[in-house]
Amino acid sequence: MTYKDHLEKAAQVSSEQQEQEFDEDQDATQRKGHKSWLERLGWSTKTGLAEKFIQAATQALPSSAGRPQGPWYRLYAKQPMTAENQFLVIVLNKNSVRICLRAEEGTLNDPEKITHPVKGWFFDVGGEQRFQLTDDNIEYCLGLARQSYEKLANI
Repeated sequence: MTYKDHLEKAAQVSSEQQEQEFDEDQDATQRKGHKSWLERLGWSTKTGLAEKFIQAATQALPSSAGRPQGPWYRLYAKQPMTAENQFLVIVLNKNSVRICLRAEEGTLNDPEKITHPVKGWFFDVGGEQRFQLTDDNIEYCLGLARQSYEKLANI
């Protein structure tokens, strides 16, 4: 499934869920922190950057696949798309894009030192690194993502 296919499916599921989960008069501000990926695409000023990275990553990493899940976009090294095969999560904020990568501290070749460890939010404790994606570091970030991908894809 392509990125655009996932967006169309997410839009359909999102509208169905909204009809089921929320009363018509419930204000959207009551669920501010719980935006879906689709809602975040419309809300963020960095949507183009996130989409550019997703497309570049899925082209550069041959067996990878991704999908929106809740407010995040998740990339998997191979099928099936399960937690064991997940290697990257994209967090789209209002004015920034953060990449959460499955990688144990000290295992990434990161000469620019843009990564920092996180205590197990998306991945196991000690196995998650994060960094900010910018227009100027997309290729460098793809290199970091490739390192995690290759470990999981057994390349």
